[in-house]
Amino acid sequence: MGTKEWTAEDLGTMDAEPMEGRSPELVAALAVLDTVTPLEEAERLVREVARRHGIDILELRSACKTREVVNARRDAVRVLRALKLSTVVIGRLLDRDHSSILNLMRPRKQAHRLVAAATPTDPMAIELVRH
Repeated sequence: MGTKEWTAEDLGTMDAEPMEGRSPELVAALAVLDTVTPLEEAERLVREVARRHGIDILELRSACKTREVVNARRDAVRVLRALKLSTVVIGRLLDRDHSSILNLMRPRKQAHRLVAAATPTDPMAIELVRH
């Protein structure tokens, strides 16, 4: 018994036809076509995070280091880690090295290190705390 070459036309008509008599490989291939892969879901979530932060997906993946973009990146990493993705995979999704992802996962410091060394009345310390 020879194997049939399946075409896109064959795959497109499968919903209307019964699965009886179809090869298990074709049935499995159709099942895969109907599912969303984890990476596709991750891409969708990255776009959603960018949208909620009011920035473009390209800006999220850019070298931009403004507070808004970095916060959006940090949120994207948090969401992607919840999906149990590795830092390497997250880095590829965000055009970053895995070590940059690890850095984004670190707890944020509330103030610059100089504030800890400064006295509470030091004008520089007060200014750093405001930012």
